[in-house]
Amino acid sequence: MSETKTMYENQRSITTHKESHNNGKPPFGIFDNGALETAMQILKPTTFKLWCYFNKNQQGYEFALSKVAVTKFCRMSNDSYHKGFKELLDAGYLVQTGNNTYDFYELPQEREEEKPLITKKPCKTAIMSNEIAEVDY
Repeated sequence: MSETKTMYENQRSITTHKESHNNGKPPFGIFDNGALETAMQILKPTTFKLWCYFNKNQQGYEFALSKVAVTKFCRMSNDSYHKGFKELLDAGYLVQTGNNTYDFYELPQEREEEKPLITKKPCKTAIMSNEIAEVDY
């Protein structure tokens, strides 16, 4: 059962989702070694620090994310925090579930592909030295 947390306008609600482990216990500390290795390989160093900050929480833990707390704990700038948050979102570690609500996943989640509005690029006719050619733009 989830209790209501006090949130401020500048905060984001985060729910942690962890990989399942044998007997419900992580094999080494609280990070899954495979997930740790994957994150180290694909994330930039400052984003990896942010991944560690989120991943230190247990499965299902919900908290109000404070930029001030993160930048102090991880010793990173505001700019690094914003870029890292965006990279986690783009990589599929963070999935937006509401207006200001996100789920953090230990491993990246596949995104549903957006269908393009135009399926075929329009082409333009150009006249070059008495020849007509179709040109994509």
